[in-house]
Amino acid sequence: MKKLISGIMTASMLLSTAAFVPGTATNFPTLKEDSILIMTKDRSAVCGTNGTVSADALAAEFDGDVTIKSPSGEVITGDTAIPTESTVENAGGSVGVIIAGDVNRDGKINLGDVATVLKHVAKWTVDISEDAADVDVNGKVNLGDASRMLQFIAKWGVKLGNTKIVVDTAPQTAVAEDAGTILWAGHGTDKYERTKAVTGGAVTYTINAAKNEAEGATVYINPSEDKKDVTVSATDFVNCYGDTVKTEAFTFYYHNMKESGYMPDALMPTDSTYTAKVNAGESQGFYLRATTTEETEAGLYESTVSIKSEGKEIKRAKIYLNVWDLTLNDADAPRSSFGLDKMAPARNHNIDGVADPERYNEMYKKYYDFLLDQRICAYVLPYNVETPEADLYINDPRVNSFVVYGTGYGGAMDATIEQLQARYEKLKDTDAFGKAYLYCADEPYDGKPDDDYGDMRTTKALIDEYFPGGKQVVPMETGTHITRYDGFIEYLRQTTDILCPKTYAYIPLKYYDSTEIGNANVWKFVQPDLSRDYGTYADFADKMVKEEGKEAWWYFAGLPAAPLTTYHASVDGMYVRMSGFQMYQENVTGVLYYATTDYLNGNAVFNGYGLQYSSGLGFEAWGNGKLLFSGMRHGIDGPIGSVRLDYIRDSFEDYMYLVMAERVIGKEATDALVEKVTRDLVDFETDAAKMQAVRAEIAEAIMTAQAE
Repeated sequence: MKKLISGIMTASMLLSTAAFVPGTATNFPTLKEDSILIMTKDRSAVCGTNGTVSADALAAEFDGDVTIKSPSGEVITGDTAIPTESTVENAGGSVGVIIAGDVNRDGKINLGDVATVLKHVAKWTVDISEDAADVDVNGKVNLGDASRMLQFIAKWGVKLGNTKIVVDTAPQTAVAEDAGTILWAGHGTDKYERTKAVTGGAVTYTINAAKNEAEGATVYINPSEDKKDVTVSATDFVNCYGDTVKTEAFTFYYHNMKESGYMPDALMPTDSTYTAKVNAGESQGFYLRATTTEETEAGLYESTVSIKSEGKEIKRAKIYLNVWDLTLNDADAPRSSFGLDKMAPARNHNIDGVADPERYNEMYKKYYDFLLDQRICAYVLPYNVETPEADLYINDPRVNSFVVYGTGYGGAMDATIEQLQARYEKLKDTDAFGKAYLYCADEPYDGKPDDDYGDMRTTKALIDEYFPGGKQVVPMETGTHITRYDGFIEYLRQTTDILCPKTYAYIPLKYYDSTEIGNANVWKFVQPDLSRDYGTYADFADKMVKEEGKEAWWYFAGLPAAPLTTYHASVDGMYVRMSGFQMYQENVTGVLYYATTDYLNGNAVFNGYGLQYSSGLGFEAWGNGKLLFSGMRHGIDGPIGSVRLDYIRDSFEDYMYLVMAERVIGKEATDALVEKVTRDLVDFETDAAKMQAVRAEIAEAIMTAQAE
């Protein structure tokens, strides 16, 4: 049989086909809700039998009484096999029947059908059902269909035609199945230390996502013997009609985080040269990312994940994607502002910016675009704002913030007054004006107000003169080295348009003396100011947003750290993911992160993927300021991402769900759902399953409201 298939596949003939479309009627027969069959997209025919089917079995798949008729119009009953192009009829109308593989319409799938396909491909004049012949559902009848039919006849376990996707929870069998290797699958935030040996668990996982969203899953293996050259691949997600959703598969790179052990963070893509070595009894993780579009069809999709060692497939898994019938709106995303050193991408790839400025700029653009694909906006656009080349980004709905004037960060945000004026003239009467901001003061110290607060006032005056209506962002540390300065809050009110403290400014007063949160209670030093005039910082921010038109952001750096939500690499992924729910809960509409390429010794190529970063906080903030890695060492002409980027993107998309929910079910109902997973900045869920259940509730509430 295999020799026959091989011989057939050496031929090169193919032929496009026209589709058979049975008659339709207004109230045609409908399948039962739990039917194993499906209707074609135009609802003109039923398909998905994946083999032959009897008249009684087919009739049992429909609601109510139906009559089965052959292509010639004769009634078929009992155990008689149904030929393709038969019809199912009731008093309201009829639908056709497609039996994939029954090419010659005799109700059987055998070598006679294969021979008919081969004759058709060879342009012989033969009677053929082209819908039944297109068994690989690619819109053509060719040698691939003949090959697939032979595999089906030989019981290779392939499917013919469009078939219903059903979640299969049984273990899959790889080509070179390794019984000594354990496989398990789970949520995308599942991060395990390398020496963790899981002895059991689910062998499949279902991702839930809206349209215009990306969402992930993990697969882990734990071998009983050493494995080398371990790689992963995955098919695109495909639904019962052959529609696909883009799938990306990555191998986790493990970083030595000392007290936390070896933890996964960098995502090594399948097109890199990286392969993993897995010791017996240790685990190796893989990450799958499914990315839907606004045009993606709702419903269930299936992907096959293959894990290989030394080129042999040792484990296989099915991962499913359930696409909800709702679409995330780019305009609902929180504003984001992440540091991206303009020189770092060039350093990462040994580019001399003086000798090759074009390549220097190209690499920065690659890093910027990489972040943007995760819904993250870097401080500075790839092109000067005043140039026509920048318009592609300025008008991109995903780009919701960019710096027009700033200081620090190696000069990345520098601009002349003339450039600022030109940028104002370009943006002033456009929708993009609100995306622009100025960033000239960073973490002002209330111990030296003449310096830092003077800078804030100077920038405010500059805005009024050269960029009227523009906004100044001022990240506010109020760290442990700061003592209370009377008037701190009033300075912010007078000079700052985008309020941007560390997240822990929103910690409830009841935690201020808690040892649990350590340095994160520093806002108690300015609480007397707040209590006198406003209440808490959250009260102050809400008042400034409602009455003075300010924006409320927050930001991450070395702090906050666990047990608060944080962007550190050593913590469970839920500590990153839950930040989106908390943003909504605290009425925060933007997030700033100080850096994405803060490398040891300045060069990611030679530092590899080390994550240690000592920030003088009394602990190691693993991965602080480092979300992007150089792809140069492993054949990638651009960045390699951290899985934390996915978690940050997911947190933004969770926020988008909540903004949408508020529009359609109201704020009170949305707040009630949010409180199921987070009560405040300290009290929140770290169980991914609980978060996913609430996320499904939110999606269901949105879809129900939209349907009404």
